[in-house]
Amino acid sequence: MPASPHAFAFERSKPPAVGSNADKATCITEAGVRRCLTVLDAPDPADPFAVYSVKDGTATFAAAFCAALKAGTAVGGTIPKGLYLTTARAKDAPVCAPWSSVQNDANPYKDFTDGGVLTLNGAVTFLPEGATLNVDINGVEKTLKSGQFSFTIPAVPWTAKVSAQPSVNGKPTGQYCTFLNAAGLAVSANGLEVRCVLATTTYGGDSGSVASRTLAPGVTASIPEFPAQTLDLPSTSDVLFLLQIPTVSYAAGGLEPEVRFGLLIDGNRTAELSTVKLRADREGTPTAGNALVSLGAGPHTFQPTWLTSGGSVVLFPNDRRGALQPALTTIVLNSVSSFRSLSWGTSDPGPRAASSISRALPTGDLGESLFLFGDGVSVADPGNNGFTATVSAAGATVAKLSSGSTTGNGAPSRNVPFFAFLEKRLTAAPLRVDYVAGTATNTLALALRNGSALGGVALSANVLAATASNVADVPVRAVAAPEVPASLPAPTALLQVNLDTVEDGRPVLVFSTIESTLCAGNGAAHAYLAVDGTAEEPRSFFLSGSKEYAMPHLFATVATKKPGVPFHATTNLRALNLLNAPTTCYAKGRADLTAWAL
Repeated sequence: MPASPHAFAFERSKPPAVGSNADKATCITEAGVRRCLTVLDAPDPADPFAVYSVKDGTATFAAAFCAALKAGTAVGGTIPKGLYLTTARAKDAPVCAPWSSVQNDANPYKDFTDGGVLTLNGAVTFLPEGATLNVDINGVEKTLKSGQFSFTIPAVPWTAKVSAQPSVNGKPTGQYCTFLNAAGLAVSANGLEVRCVLATTTYGGDSGSVASRTLAPGVTASIPEFPAQTLDLPSTSDVLFLLQIPTVSYAAGGLEPEVRFGLLIDGNRTAELSTVKLRADREGTPTAGNALVSLGAGPHTFQPTWLTSGGSVVLFPNDRRGALQPALTTIVLNSVSSFRSLSWGTSDPGPRAASSISRALPTGDLGESLFLFGDGVSVADPGNNGFTATVSAAGATVAKLSSGSTTGNGAPSRNVPFFAFLEKRLTAAPLRVDYVAGTATNTLALALRNGSALGGVALSANVLAATASNVADVPVRAVAAPEVPASLPAPTALLQVNLDTVEDGRPVLVFSTIESTLCAGNGAAHAYLAVDGTAEEPRSFFLSGSKEYAMPHLFATVATKKPGVPFHATTNLRALNLLNAPTTCYAKGRADLTAWAL
């Protein structure tokens, strides 16, 4: 054999029919003579099952291949390497590109393997019109837009990934997409999906630069400095909203007002999110509320609103110690890459005595992860000992929220929402919330606004999440020395989580609950999330001038993984200093923190 690069090709003893697919793929005209070739790959020394090997200028063929030659299906010959190489497995199999013997546009099989072809059928979902993205399938780039796709590729095992995230006219949109079920065998596949996440956290105006606002009784108004949001859905979807109000306080008037926060959807549909009743001797009540809303295909608008029953109410007042911005988190659950199924429902609205509320979990396999949510319940304790809401799922406690007062005549009504994460479903027990008074002599009053929403999301095996929990036997302290009000003392970290393998640009839902926080004397505190360990001062999700009143907290944000920075999230508690007086604040009971890559 020649010392130069070489390979083998075999002329077919029975050429395929003229004009057939195999003919177009394997037959060439050389010096006016039509030749139909079966070409072999160059030998791989590491392959123990190679068709042939070359040693000391001698080619040795495998016994099985020699048997095929003796059967008369091919006759031997050599060709230069310039015709490229492949392996043929049948006498009528086409030769593949980029190693095909026939490299021209008239050959429909120039991009196919000798083992045949397969088709991959699927759809790109939740990608806005006008945007495109690129996917890589076995090293070949393809550009896709919203809607159905179909590829014909060589019949070999395949892998796929999104290689370029969405853009419009070359400008990135900031959206993140994932190729689901992104690998397969050498067979055709249907029902594939490239899913693009629709999830954001939007912030309203900072009262550090916008004056505090008051609202007259009985007037529903948009939350100031919070513009209407828009969302365009390709199909009917379940959308989870979470509204966070840093603080709302009683200003003046003869009545202790009830304040309701909601979401005006498409100008005519209201989802009530949070209801609190304020007391004249309590200031700085933070509140949050969530709602799950099914929205049809097409564009939608939504605007956070508030309404008070009487008295004067001040919304997120600020003394310039940190940014106080209302936040609206919107998650289209169907667009999340690990979303598998949803189960949720509402209880009958109206007041009821203290009790338990439960809901069946999504059906699924034991051992899978669950994202859990609940809202729609405002709790009032007429005594001084408060209440505890214990959230359990599949037999495991996943969150606790407590409230109470050591002074004064009882507690105001408080909204009690939660997000929670269960890493493994070990039993089929339901999602359950138990509301219990601080003492057996007290009776809680539960007010269910439009029914209590309670539900869970079953997550697929590809979920990427980290969660941490801590039960403080001794309350965690955050201390601020007496200083000028403009300063910000160092925070106290309660919990931390890392996501080591999350991709740059991917949105991550970070949420945390603290069972209760309180400050001694007239002090105030804010609890917040810090993400990625950047030097940027985080927004303060809650501010409480609590006066020894313990309050539960839920806060969340959708944060994007930043390039070159490990994804790291922290739940922080900061005591805010007072002029001429120190402040000591505490986090009591259970705290939970989860980072979930959407």
